Amino acid sequence: MRFLLLFLLLLCSCAMSPSKDFAEQQYAYEQTNLMAEPYPEADMAVSAKSSVGKRRYKKETAIQNQAAPARMMYYNGYLKLIVPRVEETLQKIIQLTKDVEGKIERQSTTSLTIRVPRASFQSTFNTIKEYGTVLSKSISAEDVTEAFTSTELRLKTSKATRERLLALLEKAKDEKEKIQILQQIQRLSEEIDTIEARLRTLDSLAKMSRITIELAPRQSTSNQNETLEADGFQWIRKLSPFYASVTQRAKRLSLVTPEGMVMLNKRGPYVAESADGAVLRTGTLKNQPRGANDFWQDAILSRLKGEFETAEKVKAGTYGAFDAIRFTATGERPYVYVIAVQATKKKLHFVEIYYPTLAVEKRHSKNITNGIGGAQ
Repeated sequence: MRFLLLFLLLLCSCAMSPSKDFAEQQYAYEQTNLMAEPYPEADMAVSAKSSVGKRRYKKETAIQNQAAPARMMYYNGYLKLIVPRVEETLQKIIQLTKDVEGKIERQSTTSLTIRVPRASFQSTFNTIKEYGTVLSKSISAEDVTEAFTSTELRLKTSKATRERLLALLEKAKDEKEKIQILQQIQRLSEEIDTIEARLRTLDSLAKMSRITIELAPRQSTSNQNETLEADGFQWIRKLSPFYASVTQRAKRLSLVTPEGMVMLNKRGPYVAESADGAVLRTGTLKNQPRGANDFWQDAILSRLKGEFETAEKVKAGTYGAFDAIRFTATGERPYVYVIAVQATKKKLHFVEIYYPTLAVEKRHSKNITNGIGGAQ
């Protein structure tokens, strides 16, 4: 009788709840069915046939279907080509630039810098590559979306604050209070002008990408063997006004961004540019072999002066604690390239400044000089 009662209790228990093995098999079966019916727009863990699944499916599908905000990308390309005839190739590039509704930013007898619509950047870059034999090339991309958005928000806030001050000015009766409010309004108006200029620069950079092309005639490249360089000086040979090969491998050196320029990134190498083509790059290397400012100034001058029409040391103190060399290129509208160095016991800080024309140098040199004085 006792055995019969135990048997009946066991039978009832099995009927009330499935075994652990059965539950695991059922879960595996349901997951298999879910995987066999994938959703095209969202990966769900709940069946869309259930009420919960339907709501979740609709919600996630709606989220995914929302258009992602367009990123504001600024592209900067560089090409060095060996070509049969330099002048003929220059004319081909100029015509190509016109065809894509771009513009010539700078031109010399052997090189030029063009600005093209962002959508045409890659196709234009690839077309120019076919005009000769590629000696070197590079493409950098900067996402200026965050910088534009934060600057736009700052502009909106400043304008709203100015509107509130104008309202207070209308209500103010005390002359001293009016003067204080007017001073704040004037300060805000100047700040708004600066912010609007920064927005225009960011917008211009995002809309029109830059490509710099250097051309060398085929017959002048017979001796392309690189000069052997002692350890510690190889980086000097890699310096270029047109691409940031040295800056990219150096540690970041932050500056006070000069007025009229915008900093392109908060992380990685420090790079700032203006809408009219001025470029400021910085970095920090090891001071190895160890030397003072004049040691590195002479090292840079002796190695690079042959590549430019003029090369001269800049008066000491012009760039604060940095000593600099100013190079100019050949051509009717020569570009300017400045390299400044500051040596400490273990570190070597450097700054590269590129001005596409003398007019651009005149426009920005004072602000850039002040900015370099704020190197950190």
